[in-house]
Amino acid sequence: MIPEAIVKDDYVLSSAQKRMYLLWKSNHKDTVYNVPFLWRLSSELNVAQLRQAVQHLIARHEILRTQYIVVDDEVRQRIVADVVADFEEVSTHFTDEQEIMRQFVAPFNLEKPSQIRVRYIRSPLHAYLFIDTHHIINDGMSNIQLMNDLNALYQHKLLLPLKLQYKDYSEWMSHRDMTKHRQYWLSQFKDEVPILSLPTDYVRPNIKTTNGAMMSFTMNQQTRQLLQKYVEKHQITDFMFFRVWS
Repeated sequence: MIPEAIVKDDYVLSSAQKRMYLLWKSNHKDTVYNVPFLWRLSSELNVAQLRQAVQHLIARHEILRTQYIVVDDEVRQRIVADVVADFEEVSTHFTDEQEIMRQFVAPFNLEKPSQIRVRYIRSPLHAYLFIDTHHIINDGMSNIQLMNDLNALYQHKLLLPLKLQYKDYSEWMSHRDMTKHRQYWLSQFKDEVPILSLPTDYVRPNIKTTNGAMMSFTMNQQTRQLLQKYVEKHQITDFMFFRVWS
């Protein structure tokens, strides 16, 4: 069981956070690790009520008000007690949802204690809720939890206090004994680390462009079950499977 971390001025980063910070540090203007979502709304929202709900969401989740600082040559995460929500009510002349998304995606500054921005957008056709976060604080799955909490807070529902925050996990991970894991991988690559050469459709460019596209498809229940058995048998994740399969 993960214990609560001792209260300190700052906390250790998880390995995933360290990777994200290093990638951000190499290019502050990059948005490739933004996690934006755009929801078309079926009816108007109360803007003041939404703003308050976003503020309560930030108060509830420490990771939403965390800044990343260097202390004694080590990157640490510091939780800020009070952070004003980056929330705006805006308008756009765009009607294409991809264009709307591109208009409001912007780089984050990880050294500032706010890695989430929320926009209530009015377009000529619809109203939208736009939420953009940096991947250092969440992913697609945790975004679902954030949206569930935001929806509940907007409706003034009572939420139970969170028993653990992300810093509790990162501190717990930093104290785990990883000696066996380290020895295993050192023995696996005691000579040289092999170069990964996947049979890709296109030649890998010398300079990473981060250009890509989205592909959607529907999977029936039987195929999904077969996939689940396969990844469990080979001890891989769905992401790893689709990464190679695609």
